[in-house]
Amino acid sequence: MFGDAKYLEAMKDCAKVLWRRGLLRKGYGICHGVAGNAYGFLTAYQLTGEQKYIYQATKVTSSNVNFSQTNKTVVQ
Repeated sequence: MFGDAKYLEAMKDCAKVLWRRGLLRKGYGICHGVAGNAYGFLTAYQLTGEQKYIYQATKVTSSNVNFSQTNKTVVQ
C-alpha cells in the first residue's frame, strides 16, 4: 500500500507468527478466532501472490476445532 518493502516484510513476519502460534483461543470472530487467522493469510496471499499463504488459510479453516462452552480454549 505504501510502496515500502519494510511494510511487506513486517506483514510476512506477522504471518509467520500467526502460523507458528496457531489459532487464537477466544472464539469464532474476525478479531480473535479462525476467521481472523484465515483473513490474515488471505491478505498475505493477496499482497504477495505466494501460494503458501493459501495453503495456510485452508489448513486453518479446515482444522477440526471444538470450542468449549466458555469460548476460551481450543480442543484439537
